[in-house]
Amino acid sequence: MALYAWALLALVAAVSADVSRVLDGQEVAIESYPFVVQVDFLQPGGVWSQACAGALISTKWTLSAAQCFSGASYPGVTHRRIRAGTAKRNSRGVLYTIARVINHPDYGLAAPRDSDLSLVELSTLATLSSTIQTVSINVGGSELPGTTAVRLLGWGQIRLNGPSSLQLRDGIANNLALETCASRYDRGSITTNMFCTLSSSAQEQTSCQGDNGGPVVLNNVVVGLVSWGNGCVVSS
Repeated sequence: MALYAWALLALVAAVSADVSRVLDGQEVAIESYPFVVQVDFLQPGGVWSQACAGALISTKWTLSAAQCFSGASYPGVTHRRIRAGTAKRNSRGVLYTIARVINHPDYGLAAPRDSDLSLVELSTLATLSSTIQTVSINVGGSELPGTTAVRLLGWGQIRLNGPSSLQLRDGIANNLALETCASRYDRGSITTNMFCTLSSSAQEQTSCQGDNGGPVVLNNVVVGLVSWGNGCVVSS
C-alpha cells in the first residue's frame, strides 16, 4: 500500500512553497470544501489544538505535510488526531485517532521541505456526509501553467504574528514560474517537486502559520499542499 501510494503521490506537486505566504482569505463553510480536515496537536497539559491541516483522500487516509508528523514536537501518533466535518477551528466535527503515519521517503533530502508529504491512516473509516467527503489528487504529473489561479485552504494566522483564524478560509493565489521563485530564495531551497504561489489580490490572500498541510486546489483536485514560505507576505 505505502509504495503504491507514494508512486501516485509523487505525481502530486509535493509542496506549495509560496512566495507570499492563506492570509486573510474569505471565510467559507465546510460544505464548500468537505474534504479539508484539521490536524490537532496534543499540547502540554493535555490540551488539543489545531496546528496543521490536511485533505481526506479516502475514507481511510488523509494527506498532510510531513513536517506535521516529524521532529522533536512529534513523539508519535498518540500526539496527533484528525478533526473532520467542521469549518470551526478546534470545535465540532468528528474526531479520529490515527493508526499510523507514513512520511514521504524523500522528505527533506534534496532540500529542507522537499517532498513534504505524509499519508495519515485513520484508526476507523470516516463516515461520509455533507460535511465529510473525499477529494481526488492530481496524478497527471504535469506542471501547472504559469499564473494558474489556485485555491489555498486552511486555518492559519489572519495576519503576521496574529491569531489563527477560527473559521476555515479560502485564499486565491497564482502559480509562479519555478525559475522566478527560485531566484527569490537561497540556492537549493526550491526543487522541481515544489511550486510557488503569489497573492492574486490586494488583500494578500496567501498562506500563513497554521496552514501547513492545507490543500492547494485546482478544479476540485488537490495539486499540492501548503508547506513553507517567507513569513506571511513578501512584497513582489
